[in-house]
Amino acid sequence: MVQVDKLDTKLYNKCEDNFHMANKKALLLNMRNYYDALGQDVFDNLPVTFHIKNGLDDPEFTRFKAYYDQEDENIKNKKALKAKKKLMSPETSPKRPEENGEFYQSNAPMRNIWILKPGENTNCGNGIQVARDFNEIVEIVTESSKSNKRRTCIVQKYIHNPMLIHRRK
Repeated sequence: MVQVDKLDTKLYNKCEDNFHMANKKALLLNMRNYYDALGQDVFDNLPVTFHIKNGLDDPEFTRFKAYYDQEDENIKNKKALKAKKKLMSPETSPKRPEENGEFYQSNAPMRNIWILKPGENTNCGNGIQVARDFNEIVEIVTESSKSNKRRTCIVQKYIHNPMLIHRRK
């Protein structure tokens, strides 16, 4: 009897000797340059990301704050609309996530969750934090800009409902 691996394709999350793809800051910069050259918005294909270099005074942090507030408002509006629809036509059974063979899409509720990553000298997930409270995000950004190493901060929107292949990102 021949043993066959369930996945015919091997998935790798590391690329050796490729700084420009493996480093979060370099990848963001290169992808921005690439999509700018194509005349497209990089965030049509990647999670919304902000590279904050100088703490709370950085113009990128101001852009992040505006986006965070807008996202918060959008989520509140969607929740209100969903509640209104539910009152008008209550469902008899809860919806199951869409599943079609190898693809899976959850129907988890949206939240304003952000992933904060140190911009330099880290790997293997060291220093990554997750937050959804704006004050907690301010604290993390302030701490990273005050420390004696003075690191930049990558602030990235959490994809709340990613498309999964074989239930993997």
